[in-house]
Parts: sequence; structure tokens; C-alpha cells
Amino acid sequence: MTNHIDILLVDDDQDDLYIISTMISAMNPSFTLLAMTDGKHAMAYLASLPDNGLPHLLIVDFNMPHMSGVEMLGHLLQSERYKQMVRVVLSTYGSPTDIKRCINSGAAGYFCKGGSLAEIKSVIDDILCLYDKVHCNAIPF
Repeated sequence: MTNHIDILLVDDDQDDLYIISTMISAMNPSFTLLAMTDGKHAMAYLASLPDNGLPHLLIVDFNMPHMSGVEMLGHLLQSERYKQMVRVVLSTYGSPTDIKRCINSGAAGYFCKGGSLAEIKSVIDDILCLYDKVHCNAIPF
């Protein structure tokens, strides 16, 4: 697994943000994680960063007020500067239609959160494994 990853986590659910960010930090304290609760603010934050300061991994919820995860992905897909950022959706539900929309909008993967802490940890492990595969160009997206 990669030693250091800059991660942007965007989810409007404060409890999910806390649980996911705590688990990621516990898995590897060298990861840098910024958590945000709103897609519009996250987009403004990303736009304010220099190209070499963008996060390596974006984990975004599908259902959020103001700007959904798929809307964020669509905006990011329009700009070449975000191409190297691995983008995944982590959501409570995943209909085949929603998953397809996200993949077509540039997500490298779509993951469901699960109900227990063990399930959430397993999903985070899967996201980090996918990041490693995409980052090492084993899986193009």
C-alpha cells in the first residue's frame, strides 16, 4: 500500500465523516486527510489549489445537498488538471444506474459504506487497494 496519500473526503453526513476519517488516519497516520461537508465548497477548494497541490484521492458521497457526488465528478471530468486525481464514490446505496453515471463521469470505483464498522473498514481497504492499482497504472480509468 502507498505510504503517503493526500485525501479529500466529501460527505454531508458528519457521523460518516468522523468514522471514515478516523479509520483512514488509524490505518496509516502518514495519510493527509481533509474532510468537507459540501460539494460546492470542495470544488471551490480544489479550484484554489495549484496543480501540484491537488489531492491524490477524492472520496465523495453520492447524495449531498447543493452539489451531488456525480455533479462534482462531472465538473472534474471537464478539466485536464484533475485527470491524475483518483476519484471514487462512497455512498450508502448504489443502484446500477447511479453507479454507471458515476463511472461515466470519471469515478474509478463506486463503493457502498456498509452498516458495521468492520464493513466500513473493509470498504476503505478496497478503496485504498483500488487507489494503488490506478496510481500504478495497473487499472486505467
